[in-house]
Amino acid sequence: MIVFDCEHLNCPDAGMSGLCRGLASALARHPVGLQDRLCLYVPSGYMGFAGNDASYMAAGLLSRFRMRIRGDVKVWHSVFHRDACFPPHGAAYVLTVPGLEFLYDKPVNAQPAYLAALQKHIDRADVLVAVSEYAKRELMDHADVRGKTVEVSILQPGMSFEESARFYAGIYDRLLSL
Repeated sequence: MIVFDCEHLNCPDAGMSGLCRGLASALARHPVGLQDRLCLYVPSGYMGFAGNDASYMAAGLLSRFRMRIRGDVKVWHSVFHRDACFPPHGAAYVLTVPGLEFLYDKPVNAQPAYLAALQKHIDRADVLVAVSEYAKRELMDHADVRGKTVEVSILQPGMSFEESARFYAGIYDRLLSL
């Protein structure tokens, strides 16, 4: 199973909410058989947001526990935020980084905590994706990517997410074939 973490949907004023909504909807509509392998991990109030053909799992501690016990999650995809949950043990981890906005909108004394949280996710990630060349430069300048390649998928709220869905489907296929 491929799980796309959509917990950001419960913050509708944040840019990541739009990014998650658009990408999740495009992934759920992806024409190359992704639907039967993809599960959207969403806040309970968002079940069904990407259509009736998508598979959903309510976000929460019980769901995380079940995933860890069952062991059927092969790929976990998350868009970084400070409180993003980590994938179950043994699952490949795709981490998308939309940017390091916290460097500009958080107090200087709070920034190390955000960088430390990001670094933990980078250390665990199998694939790092930045949503723009600018986000990639920020990531390379402010975090230790540990020699990992940072791929770039242009992902901006308000744009068509179909091309990004194809991009991520390729990453998922590559990880599932390892």
